[in-house]
Amino acid sequence: MDINITAIERSIQLFAGPVIVIFGVMVAMWALSSGANSESKMVANIARGIWDMARWPLLAACVGGVVWFLWRAWQLYRWETGALDGGCMNCAGTMSHRSGKHGDYSVCNMCGSKREGHH
Repeated sequence: MDINITAIERSIQLFAGPVIVIFGVMVAMWALSSGANSESKMVANIARGIWDMARWPLLAACVGGVVWFLWRAWQLYRWETGALDGGCMNCAGTMSHRSGKHGDYSVCNMCGSKREGHH
């Protein structure tokens, strides 16, 4: 059995953000909906009021997280099939641009290599 640690790290790096957004929104929706069904009338009224205001923004955030997840999956598929021509000199993966204490740099989303400046 061959375990590819690099592929696991890549998957975590690519999909952790969207999954956190989706689950965070789902937990918030569950908490508000269960609070609206609380036996305490005060808690139920407050939760129902927040639910009425936050229902559509939470749903939009959940849809945004799903779209983000699907976009990352599409990028990973294109990279694995060789159709993605990104800025990484090692693997042609997509680059994330960041700023640090030593200046701007780019990090590959696929292999993790770093380059000075934004590429």
